[in-house]
Amino acid sequence: MQQWAANPQVFHLIVGAAIVAVFWILTGAVRRALMILGRRVFARTETVLDDRILEVALSVLRPLMIAIGVRIAVGDYHHP
Repeated sequence: MQQWAANPQVFHLIVGAAIVAVFWILTGAVRRALMILGRRVFARTETVLDDRILEVALSVLRPLMIAIGVRIAVGDYHHP
């Protein structure tokens, strides 16, 4: 156990993977919140444009959240 902690590269790799995993899991909660709140708000409007915008936002949410997690993980690696 001390071997991976003594190697900074392995340690940062593990921390980076944990950060990305947290953002992966967090995506589900954000997605559910957007679906619930978005549908409540957009149900009051007469247009379908807002519904389509919500669909697009939900479709790009996971890649966006993963990209943010990777960016934070890489930033953590470069600034120990």
